Amino acid sequence: MRIIVFSDSHGNTYSLDEALYKIGKFDAIIHLGDVQSDVDYLEAIYSDVPIYSVLGNNDFFASGDHEKTITIDGYKIFIAHGHTLGVHIDTERLIKAAKREGAQAALFGHTHRALLEHTDGILVLNPGSTSRPRSGKPSFAVIETDEKLDAVIVDWML
Repeated sequence: MRIIVFSDSHGNTYSLDEALYKIGKFDAIIHLGDVQSDVDYLEAIYSDVPIYSVLGNNDFFASGDHEKTITIDGYKIFIAHGHTLGVHIDTERLIKAAKREGAQAALFGHTHRALLEHTDGILVLNPGSTSRPRSGKPSFAVIETDEKLDAVIVDWML
């Protein structure tokens, strides 16, 4: 299974479309917050694909969760925007939350900086931002679940 992970698109649906076009076939989308209207757009355009999302700190008028645990292809994945877990400082609270949930992965956004690491047996992933990166190029992530849970950061210039 191929899962596309976005965060912090901030109303730039063009960047989401470009990323999805670039990557080709995918089986699910995860959006880690900022902005909910972008998730609404994805749900309207890609209605045949499961879309999972959480709210970010800029999703003022939307209702929903800032963090939750989902299961995809047998893997438990903790998803959060991260602003309530202090990810601008470190990922310690994020990893603890993922472990409490029995998750194999912890995904977050908020910092607009891509990150991919394995910590204490947890895949820790921030896809960066498709439209407003704070370092480097615009980016998103791809998670593959075929043989094991693994991910890559994909960056490109629009």
